[in-house]
Parts: sequence; C-alpha cells; structure tokens
Amino acid sequence: MSEDISEGELLEESKKIIIGNAEWLRRDNMCKVKLTSKTIAWVAKYDNGKFNKTREYPLESVRLGILKGTQSFFFTDYGRLTIILDKNTSSKKKNWNIKFHPKMNDDLVDFLSEFRLLKDHKVQTDYYERNKKIAQGFEKRKNYSAAIEIWADLNENDEMLRLVRKQVETLISEKKFSSAIDVWEKIGNDESIKGIMQIKAKEREEALDFITAIEIWEELGEIKEAARVRQLYSEMGSVKVAQKVVHGDDITKTEIKDSVVSKSNIGSGGDDKFTKLEKLAEMKEKGLIDDDEFKQMKKEILG
Repeated sequence: MSEDISEGELLEESKKIIIGNAEWLRRDNMCKVKLTSKTIAWVAKYDNGKFNKTREYPLESVRLGILKGTQSFFFTDYGRLTIILDKNTSSKKKNWNIKFHPKMNDDLVDFLSEFRLLKDHKVQTDYYERNKKIAQGFEKRKNYSAAIEIWADLNENDEMLRLVRKQVETLISEKKFSSAIDVWEKIGNDESIKGIMQIKAKEREEALDFITAIEIWEELGEIKEAARVRQLYSEMGSVKVAQKVVHGDDITKTEIKDSVVSKSNIGSGGDDKFTKLEKLAEMKEKGLIDDDEFKQMKKEILG
C-alpha cells in the first residue's frame, strides 16, 4: 500500500530505522527505512525538504538482501540494501536499492537480522491466529476431534484438554463409553479412563446387565465392587426362580390349575374363597381353562 507520510509518522511504532540514499532518484536523495512488527516502509526526501509518498508492505510480502560496502584510501564502494517484493504483490516496481556508506555495514547486518526475526514472528502469529479461528469454528460445529488436533499443533495444551473434557462429557451423555475412553487413551490419561469405566459399570448395573458390570469391575481391580454385583446378580436369580409369572401361553393349563388349587388350600375364610373364585372366573373368561376344569377347580375351592 502507498500513502503520504510525515517524518513523525515514520518514527511511530518503529522497531528499527536505517537511513541511506535512494538510488532510484536522480540525486540519490536521503531515504529512511522503517521496520515495525508487521510492515516495512521506506520514504525518500526531495531537495526541497519534503518527503515523497511512502511505500509500505507487510513483512511476509517482502524479501531483503544486503551487500556490504568497502572503503580504501583511494576508493569507496557503497553498500546496498535491496528490497524485493513478491511476485503476487500488486506494484509495477518490484525492487528498490538504497545505498549506505561502508561505515554502516554493521547497521545493515543488524537491520537484516531484525527484519528476519520480525518476519518469522509475523508469519507464526498469522499462522496461530488463522488456525485459532479455524479451531473455534470446529468447536461451534461440535467437531471436537478436529479442534483438538489444531490446538495440539499450536501447543495450546490447556485449550486441548478443555475440549477433550467437553468431548468426553458429550460422549458419556450419549452412552458412548468406548469412544470416550479412546479419546483419553490418545493423550494417555489413565485416571480419566478409569473414571469412565466406573461410570459404564454403574450404568450396566442399572440396566441389569450384571455380567458386563462384573467384568468391568474386575478389569479395574475393584474386587469388592465385583463381589457386590455378583451377590446382587445371584439374589436376582433366586427371586426369578421363586416367582412364576403368567404371560399368555408361557405356562401350561395344568400349571395354572395346580397353582390355583394349591392356593385354595391356604386358609378357609369366606373372603379368601371368594377371592379365589373371582380369579378362577377370570381365568375361564380368558380361555385359560375350559368348563370342566372350571367346575373341578371350583369344587376343590369350595371343599
């Protein structure tokens, strides 16, 4: 970019300034070159004391070269700073030479070193900011894996761990325990993996999947928890064996009959017999027993 600039503005926010002579002007007028953290700018001064228009470009779009000057008793060969624009930069002129007296050789070397440091830092900063925005975009779309990879590349461990925890919480809420464990395994967090497995074991226990719960507790070395679930599993099995639940044709008519008849022998109160007769009528209505069976069982209940 190009704009009018004063000498005061040239000094503003400068990291380093070096003064030479502009070779592209007829009289080699004085030329000031300024480095900032983001740009390099140069401006020449006319004979009348006024500055011409400045040229200022981002550091990443410019290359610099130097040639040291030499001086002897009879001859002085000026050094040069060459500013070269990248091909993609929109400017008719692509390079400028600025002359410097040999006594400024060290200043030229220092200027070039400073330029390279600032340029590298600018490139790294731009890279960081660009990828930071990309990571934030991935996070908004809940693509946590992609965002985590970017933060890891940027060596932002706090951001990476923050997103890992967020991703794991989401996976656990969706009951995707294996995927949550895989996330922590990638960064080697054994303690967090153990926590997820404990959550999974409790979830399997609530779902009455006792076998899986026992296996998880044993894998974790939680023998007491495994024993507790095994005992619970055993008790649940005993209850199931003791109970007979009627589900349609799951049991035979003979079993139904035997069950009702056996209950008829418990107690002899009128209310108890009346209740049994009601159940018997209900069984006949549902087709679980026929007329003959109904009569026989009714006779046994009434005695």
